[in-house]
This record gives sequence, structure tokens and C-alpha cells, in this order.
Amino acid sequence: MDFKITESQVFWFIWLNCAEKPTSIFQIQKKWKITSNFLYHRIKKYDKPLFLAMLEQGFLKREGKKFFSNFEWIKDYISEKYRGTILEKYNDVIQRFISKYYQTFFSFDNLSKLFGNEENWKEYGKNIFKYIFFCLLYKDMQRFLEENNALIVLKIIELMVKSFSEVNLVEYAREVTKNIEYPNIISTKSDLENIIKVLGL
Repeated sequence: MDFKITESQVFWFIWLNCAEKPTSIFQIQKKWKITSNFLYHRIKKYDKPLFLAMLEQGFLKREGKKFFSNFEWIKDYISEKYRGTILEKYNDVIQRFISKYYQTFFSFDNLSKLFGNEENWKEYGKNIFKYIFFCLLYKDMQRFLEENNALIVLKIIELMVKSFSEVNLVEYAREVTKNIEYPNIISTKSDLENIIKVLGL
């Protein structure tokens, strides 16, 4: 699959808006009070609007007049985009949790908490799988640190993440982890230390 189409900020805006449930382009316009027709603009490279190119290339599925985000490409995307990183190591875990909890990760309310305004959805949407992986780590850190009477460490990590994150990642993680199971990524103190080191915290 050619992932060049994902370089478009509008790609992520459309894909994320269709990830919770089937949605029409008109509904996206209405929800965001978009007065221009940029979602329908013909892209010269594809000779069609971007959402139709996304459909043709398998990033979206059609359900009547609505579109629903396809998740099957994510594993290959992470393998290519994040080769050699911790995301690639836990690619199967990320894919499993997205498949099971997509309505939580991609709910409009939760994504609005994460990104805030429309421009942030476009600019930082490309990082969504990194944000989801952080949520999985956050869930596991809650369990592990509570078991070891060290929840103060989680508070320190939250403060550090808030200081460098371009989006409201901690608030997003707090919300989505209320409704997901433990991924069991962190089993020992060494696991926690290694992950903190990789994250640069």
C-alpha cells in the first residue's frame, strides 16, 4: 500500500472523523461548521476528491452514502513509519486494542479533548497511533505503580508529558483508559524503566 496519501493533513481530518462510526462528508462539514468545499476539492494527483482517493486505496470503506475508516492498513503503516521503534515492537498490541476499542479511541468527544480545534486535528492527526500507544502505557503504568505504591511517579510523568506535548495527551489518556483493559506491557520495574528511557522522560 502506498502511504504517501497520509502526508496530507486533510487525510487525517477525514479519516479520524470517520473512525468512530460511518459518517458522510456532509456530516463532517456540518459538525465542524465548515463553509468552504475543501473536503470536496479535486486533488490533481488523484483526479478526484481526497476522500474518494482514500476509498479507492482502502483507507476508507463505503456504507451507503457514508464512509467508515478502515483499520486494516494500520499495522503495515506502523511497520513502515515507525520501523525500529517501540511502536513497531508493540504493533500487534496496538492493532488489537484499536480493533477492540476503536469507538473509545476515536470517539469525537475524546478526540476533541485530545486535539481541541480543527487545525490541531489536521496538524497532529498523523501522530494518533503514538498517542494511542501512550494510552496503553498509561493504563499499564497506573496498574503497576499502584501495585507498588508509587503513584506519585505517574503524577511526575503526567507533568513531564504535559510540558512537551503539543496536544492534550494526558487528558485524553485519562479518559480513554477508563474503558479499556490492561495491555500488560509493563510487568517489572525494568520494563517501566526501559519504556521511560525510550520515551525520553
